[in-house]
Amino acid sequence: MSDRTHGFVVTLEEGAVDEERDAIIAAMKMVRGVIDVQPAGGSIEVSLATARARHDLGKRFYDFYLGLVKG
Repeated sequence: MSDRTHGFVVTLEEGAVDEERDAIIAAMKMVRGVIDVQPAGGSIEVSLATARARHDLGKRFYDFYLGLVKG
């Protein structure tokens, strides 16, 4: 069984101005199977760390809430 790829990180050679950015996003959305394309203003590491922290905080809150409900 082969592994599946769920996404890609694309790095532009140089920063794109608004008109170029919109054209690039539109072109990437035309690729079959693409769900969404969002411009990234910061580093990928920060985005990943933020998503992981948000997930961890949500899980801790959920576990805390279950503890209150179950008594």
